[in-house]
Amino acid sequence: MTVEVTTKLNPGTIIKILRKNRGYSLHELANKAGITASFLSMLENDINTNISLNLFSILCRTLNASPKIFLDEDLQSKLIQPMNLHDFFLIQELHYNGSALTSEQKEGILTTIINSLTDA
Repeated sequence: MTVEVTTKLNPGTIIKILRKNRGYSLHELANKAGITASFLSMLENDINTNISLNLFSILCRTLNASPKIFLDEDLQSKLIQPMNLHDFFLIQELHYNGSALTSEQKEGILTTIINSLTDA
């Protein structure tokens, strides 16, 4: 008998973790997404899991998160474990002037940030 252990998080938990990681209160994220705080609370607590694709897209954009995080267990496991700055920065989908940054661009920016921290 094989037992498969999964770390797959439910969508509401992912939204809650991302919201807290981004420093948003429940009310702040709800306002940014154009929904009520009570509706967001129901989503986060899996009381209501029926959301439109449009709202899903708005939440991903507002939280600056790739939709892949809702499907990829490896990405989800990084949400629940402490992560160093380098790993955190590189898994984020970052945009500048409407274009996604490449890994090389993100590495360059991260190097600049780290250098400014060590120079301080």
